[in-house]
Amino acid sequence: HQFIKKKMRGSSKSSSSSPWPKEAAAQALFYLPNILTDDPTPPACRLAYDESTHTIQIISEEREIIDWFSPDDVIGAKLEFQLDLEEKLNADLTKRLERTSLEEKEESRSSPNCGCSLSEEMEGVKKDWSTLLGSVAPGTNTATVKVYCYPRYTPSETRYFSSWRTSNNPSLPPQKGEKEQDKEHWGERYARHRTLEVAPCGDFANVLSVVRAIRKLAHVDFFLVEEDEKTKSSGIMQQRRDERQKLMLKNNNDESASKDQKGPPKYLVIVNPFSGKKTALSIYESITKPMLDECGIEHDLFLTDYAGHAYERMQFIPSKEGDILEYDGIVSMGGDGNLHEILQGIKAREDAEDVLKNVPFGVIGCGSSNGFAKTLLFPSKEHCNPLESTFYIAKGQTKPIDLSEHTVTSSNDITTLKSSPTKSYYGFLTFCWAFIADCDLESEVLRCLGIGGLRVDLWAVWRVINLRKYRARFSYLPPPSKSDETDNQSEEKKEGNIDGVLPLPTEDIPTNWKTIEDDFILVWCHQVTHAGSNAHSSPMSKLQDGVFQVMLIRSSCSRYELTKLLLSIEHGTHIHYDACEMYECIAYRLEPLVEGSFNDLDGEKLEDGPIQARVLPSAAHCFC
Repeated sequence: HQFIKKKMRGSSKSSSSSPWPKEAAAQALFYLPNILTDDPTPPACRLAYDESTHTIQIISEEREIIDWFSPDDVIGAKLEFQLDLEEKLNADLTKRLERTSLEEKEESRSSPNCGCSLSEEMEGVKKDWSTLLGSVAPGTNTATVKVYCYPRYTPSETRYFSSWRTSNNPSLPPQKGEKEQDKEHWGERYARHRTLEVAPCGDFANVLSVVRAIRKLAHVDFFLVEEDEKTKSSGIMQQRRDERQKLMLKNNNDESASKDQKGPPKYLVIVNPFSGKKTALSIYESITKPMLDECGIEHDLFLTDYAGHAYERMQFIPSKEGDILEYDGIVSMGGDGNLHEILQGIKAREDAEDVLKNVPFGVIGCGSSNGFAKTLLFPSKEHCNPLESTFYIAKGQTKPIDLSEHTVTSSNDITTLKSSPTKSYYGFLTFCWAFIADCDLESEVLRCLGIGGLRVDLWAVWRVINLRKYRARFSYLPPPSKSDETDNQSEEKKEGNIDGVLPLPTEDIPTNWKTIEDDFILVWCHQVTHAGSNAHSSPMSKLQDGVFQVMLIRSSCSRYELTKLLLSIEHGTHIHYDACEMYECIAYRLEPLVEGSFNDLDGEKLEDGPIQARVLPSAAHCFC
């Protein structure tokens, strides 16, 4: 490892501004696997980068393209090598171990105080061999370059073909711009790794330069800081480490907490094995763990045993498992409720805002709905499954996302409202009331059937037949128009900070808010595009738009029209129905005027009563 680090430092100094080391790549020779040819002597090849198609091509000595892959599909690349003398070294160590062990027993019988040490003997053997290994001649090594790729099936590809395309039937790289066409029709990602044997050489500098260039083009060289705008975000991980060290020093009041965090990225993976169909742990073992190992990300596994366990893990406990500030990211494996619990645990910390800014989180959907996992993958037109989610977490690239703060007043009585206690929660998905909340929460009685999200659909049929209508007062603050954003506005208002205009939950509604009082079938407030993996409930929403998209359905909507509207939510066409009213706001307040309704935030039941919410723009960062 020290040899590789030294060579990597040397090669990085000599690299030019070009992302691909052409000179080093021309001198780095590889052998293809025997699967490509009947010739017992494998053909030689080299790697080349085509900037016009953004592909790395495997080219034969006759300049034919044998295979290719896109750096965008790569999560890791590494050089692995061993010396032919390693087996002899292990054999010699074993023989000496057996011989020395017998001699030590004999000497201990005759001389109990003998100074001979087995460990000292072994150290001597290793020292003798290290001298020999340092003088190994070129050509006595076996080295391989492994590139871990997860491409997507294209419409022209079948699902069943060899992991390598033969030179007799090569697949040509895409033309410029072709890769982005009709991406929504592409299939799921799958593992199609490349393994190349390095030709015998005495110096791995050229090969290491190529490996590093692949990682750089794939944006998985996590600590690389470049002037190029495309790769500049790679250095953010180290910047976040520096900020977390300051926070740990402040929290611990101990200089030992400020020691530098070095080495590869390290994530905390929180798995709820009871979510959905109880497959989260098997998904971790078969998909997530191998992929994190392939890209060189270390991680700690935390299994939740009971409700509130993830909440407790988020607390400041440096003396137990370790504080979450020690990690470069948090990965939630479970349903949306698992992430909800994680965020509430962070909110209970005094340094909650700093934690959200410097500890990004990722989501691998293993629950019933998986709305947030689908939302993160939707802009990239990816399929919603654990492999795709893990792929983006392994890539390590993050984007800012909006959160929200919801404050519940636990009283519907107007006379005691202003003196009632309040409780606040972080939100990231949706808040629903009336029809959707009834289906989500009341259908919990069907969870024991193990039918996943189908329980909500079955309960929705029952709720349409036995339709309920709730009277409420909905007040909201529309986002400021562009004409209102004058030069004399404060920077806080420009950034969307509405602290100055948002009333307390127990105060009266300001005059610049709008109010609707009516009988409602549904109130549904969104921050994301998908409330579930098959529910495109808010097509207008974006991860970082600073607004709520609120859907209202009033009591005048018939059962027939409501049924058609609900069936069209899967494709997002429900917004074209007259009964579906959409409002955009940066804050809102919902005051139920009847008993028996539920407050449902991100699929979790909150206290009953009036609720007020506001957007927290770019409050957190997520792997996507």
